[in-house]
Amino acid sequence: MIYIFFSGLVTGISQQPLSLGFLCWLSLYPIFYYLEDKTNYKYFFKAGVVWGITYHITTIFWLSMNIGTNTFLAFLTMFLSALVLSFNTIVIFTLIYFFKRKYVNNYLLFFPLIWVVVEYVKSFGVLGFPWVSLANTQTDYLILIQNAEILGIYGITFWIVFVNVIFYKLISSLENVNVKNNINFYILILIIIVPWFTGYQLYIKNNYQSDKISVKLVQPNISLKQKWMGNPVENLNKIITMSIDSSDKNIDLIIWPESALPAYFLNQGSNQVKKIRRMLGPNTKLVSGTTNFDRKNDKVYNSVVYLDKKNDFQYYNKIQLVPMAEYVPWSNIFSFLRDLNLGQANFSKGKDVNIFNYDRYRFGSVVCYESTFPWLFNEFVRNGSEFMIIVTNDGWYETAPEPQQHAKQSIFRAIENRKPIIRCANTGISMIIDSKGNIEHKLELNKKGIINASIIPNKNITFYNKFGDYLILFMGFVLLFSLLIKKTKIEK
Repeated sequence: MIYIFFSGLVTGISQQPLSLGFLCWLSLYPIFYYLEDKTNYKYFFKAGVVWGITYHITTIFWLSMNIGTNTFLAFLTMFLSALVLSFNTIVIFTLIYFFKRKYVNNYLLFFPLIWVVVEYVKSFGVLGFPWVSLANTQTDYLILIQNAEILGIYGITFWIVFVNVIFYKLISSLENVNVKNNINFYILILIIIVPWFTGYQLYIKNNYQSDKISVKLVQPNISLKQKWMGNPVENLNKIITMSIDSSDKNIDLIIWPESALPAYFLNQGSNQVKKIRRMLGPNTKLVSGTTNFDRKNDKVYNSVVYLDKKNDFQYYNKIQLVPMAEYVPWSNIFSFLRDLNLGQANFSKGKDVNIFNYDRYRFGSVVCYESTFPWLFNEFVRNGSEFMIIVTNDGWYETAPEPQQHAKQSIFRAIENRKPIIRCANTGISMIIDSKGNIEHKLELNKKGIINASIIPNKNITFYNKFGDYLILFMGFVLLFSLLIKKTKIEK
């Protein structure tokens, strides 16, 4: 099992903000070496457990560093999360076992398809968690990941796994075949070079031009302790002062981070709303994280509010909530779960992908964790969004790597949809990313600051917006068909 452990460890390290994403290109090699002579399912099952736990703890060990809870609960959360996520890895290794029974010599060729399909499926549902996708190791390689315009992050994951497979097949066949006469050698060269070429072509062709929208991001850097125990009015005044004091006054949109504006301040006649509206220019609008009380249905939402000097408030209610942090999964089905109190919030799930209008432009806004879900951004774009705003608060983690891992995934959302991304964070990392994935402006972690900039909205939709999910489903069909067409061959 040392090979499996080593593979999971190195792959997990490649997820960290250390510019070591290239390790992932070979980090799956030990898996294939270990499984080469294995025919009993117990070895595949054990490999799935060991690899899954090792990889996920190495990737999300930062869950144990959550300053919003006690040390024991933080470590317990980390371990249980790794255990739950390892179920996905067990499914991958189980499917590989069945394919090895049928395709003894070529079963590894199905490995990329299996990995991608499982990775795609696990991005949905109450426990969906695309955060740990292999593709997220590659954000340092901007040209390579331009291919996400075609297949999203799943195309990048396919490439990573396929490179590993072909490299293994090349090395394992060197004893009998000269390298230059080995077909695997040429396949490996092709799959390494082609995505960089196609990525470059996609990068240079995307030069969409339009009128610009001026934006101001406010990163107040209000600590978790100050948010929980400080004076909410003082916190709001700090953000308002920062919004007013920056040099550029001709702003179209001002953006504040997640939970920057307490819900009870949003009464039409409140002093706080009056202060905000005095701050706004005649054509300036505010996008801010807040909570939204639906008193009629007795529900509370983690939300984004959109307002100007005089109109009623518009809301987007967060759809993809964080399990056991913002709600208890399945509590809408089992009423007794609503009474469970482990220190989590009790938000309701939003249902609608709301699109906001600024002048003739349309945009959407998501909250924090939602920025890791490709399908959710896809829904906004299909409903007409021309740029996207992310409001977030990673204040529970004061050091690397959680804020860096979270922030870098916004690069993929920009490329998949070819939309500029405005990411406004409470304690960092705030960024403006253009539709090619370039980080044009950035405020680092634990820094107070302002970004004044302009973005170019983009009306175009991508191949991934239209067909991405269907292509992944086609991969699933290929796997199912391949299992059914050939008589099972059981090794003795």
